[in-house]
Amino acid sequence: MNVTINKNIVQVKENMTLREILDQCNLNAKVGMAVAVNNEVINKTLWDTFCLKENDNIVVINAVCGG
Repeated sequence: MNVTINKNIVQVKENMTLREILDQCNLNAKVGMAVAVNNEVINKTLWDTFCLKENDNIVVINAVCGG
């Protein structure tokens, strides 16, 4: 199935969890990292069980220090 991660279409297996897809794309969870699926922030405690669907839009944001 296809999902979009930060505006890039990525082909993944069906029934993958959010954590599995982040790992597959080398987007390992870091402090200050947030993930939204279809404009809804997904709590980090749910990443291991949150299953994605065809055409989901995933946005990964990393906080940075500075101004």
